[in-house]
Amino acid sequence: MFSLPDSFKKTIKQVHGSKGEEWLAAFHNRLRDCADRWSIQVSDEPFPLSYHFVVPAMRADGERMVLKLGVPDREWMFAMKMLNLVDGEGMVRLYEADPEQGAMLLERLEPGDPLSIVRDEEEAAGIASEVMRRLWVPEPSDCLFPHVADWAEGLKRLRRHFTGGTGPFSRHLVEAAERLVPELLGSVTRPLLLHGDLHHYNILLAGKGEWKAIDPKGVVGEAEFEPAVYLRNRMECSSHPMRALTIALDVFAERLGIQRDRMLAWGLFQSVLSAWWHVEGGTGGRDRAMECAECFYRAIR
Repeated sequence: MFSLPDSFKKTIKQVHGSKGEEWLAAFHNRLRDCADRWSIQVSDEPFPLSYHFVVPAMRADGERMVLKLGVPDREWMFAMKMLNLVDGEGMVRLYEADPEQGAMLLERLEPGDPLSIVRDEEEAAGIASEVMRRLWVPEPSDCLFPHVADWAEGLKRLRRHFTGGTGPFSRHLVEAAERLVPELLGSVTRPLLLHGDLHHYNILLAGKGEWKAIDPKGVVGEAEFEPAVYLRNRMECSSHPMRALTIALDVFAERLGIQRDRMLAWGLFQSVLSAWWHVEGGTGGRDRAMECAECFYRAIR
């Protein structure tokens, strides 16, 4: 019987409301059901918890796995569907899934070190670009995934929340994002199914020099949209954010054949959107995201 941390329970209730409370009440039954049905033994110690319960597991044949449990919602379904589509190419492999229970049995990436251990900016961006190249697939014909345009609705919610203004958000950054997004969306030529949250803690070392992504969101957009989360997170962790930005942009442009100006524009938009999501979700991080937005803004100018 796991004693779930209060901070984790608070997050689940905050994000999912009454549905989250019901999920927490049934958590141990769900855990036992997955263990019995998939013949796995779970570890006594889960991985650090944020929005999902993730724990090492072992199958009866001795293969090491990862069990992931979460409140089944739209994002959970999109992640599960993308894992099925990619089928282990550049991303962790999904072995078993129960959509109704919000349960996944996943490949265990070992040693599992995050890309953050690679301090050299050029090397890290090169690894990230290879992961992107491997996992991208064309937009599915029966696509039920959200589109970047759907995410852009967040800017409209920001405006409504502040009665047409921008509140604590820098007006010039919000207005720049609002101006750029229609131009970008109107000129997309090759829509792809993207990871959507590919920062350096979602790229893990899988052994023998191979790196794989975890925790996809699943969103349809152009290739230039994908690096924005990586760029933002690298800048937030760097003592020289503009240098980190410039090096990564050069690597992505060269190795993926994508456009610098569009990566910058999407980076500005995603930074403002991320800041708003922090406000919407009642979490910290707004100021850091807006600092990144300012970096993108200066690079564009």
